[in-house]
Amino acid sequence: VRRGVLEPAVVDDLLSRVNLIAVEGADFVSAGRARTGLRSADAIHLAVALRVQAEEMITYDLELAEAARLAGIARRSPR
Repeated sequence: VRRGVLEPAVVDDLLSRVNLIAVEGADFVSAGRARTGLRSADAIHLAVALRVQAEEMITYDLELAEAARLAGIARRSPR
């Protein structure tokens, strides 16, 4: 949406089919300790995915996708 790639209705449909997971305090700690070079929000996204043992992650961000791949999490584009 931010980059004009997806219409808001498409995002709403996608999010209705995705499990949203609450961030916990420990996720901030894990993100801060990680040596991924990711920006804060991306590091938290990865920390939460690792905590819940996610098999895949939805992201357009190539750096986050690569960090997830290195952690054993497959990337999925929201298309």
